[in-house]
Formats: sequence, C-alpha cells, structure tokens
Amino acid sequence: MNPMSDFRQEAIKEFVLALFKDARCLQQEDNVLYCEKLFKVNDIMTKIYDRLAYDLINIREMRLYLSYIDEYLNDEVDLAWDWEHDILTKTKKGNE
Repeated sequence: MNPMSDFRQEAIKEFVLALFKDARCLQQEDNVLYCEKLFKVNDIMTKIYDRLAYDLINIREMRLYLSYIDEYLNDEVDLAWDWEHDILTKTKKGNE
C-alpha cells in the first residue's frame, strides 16, 4: 500500500471518530441516545474506506463524498449509494 492510501485511510478514521462528537449525529433525550444518521454515514464511510484500500477512488472523490455527508448531517440532502455506477449520490431535500 502506498503512503497516499495510508493518509487517506487515516483521514477516514479521524472523520468517523469526529462524528461521535458531532451533535448532528447523536441526540439524547433523557437517558435515550439517538444516532439515526450515524448508521447511514457509517455505511457510506465503510464503502469509501473499502474503495480507498483498493485505490478505486482518489482524494478528490473522497473529499466530495465527505462534503455530501456534511450536507446530509445538515439536513440539506438525502444520500444513497448507486450500486449500478458504484458512486454516492445526493438528492436535495424537497426534490423527491
């Protein structure tokens, strides 16, 4: 594995760890913790991580996907993985 791959994978790990501290991912009511968005983001991050491990995506694509996740966490878009084209897609909320 080349150093670029290691750098990208470390960036993914740091991003995921930051999500656990992000109020957009975790909400608490009384003694109940809600993490609905975290499950979807974790699934997407797993796909990104796998593609990075095999150099199937580049740093530009990774950054684009991370920006999509940020928009999703801000409730601006919905995200879905397009299996036919093997890419992450976004749909603006209200355009469904």
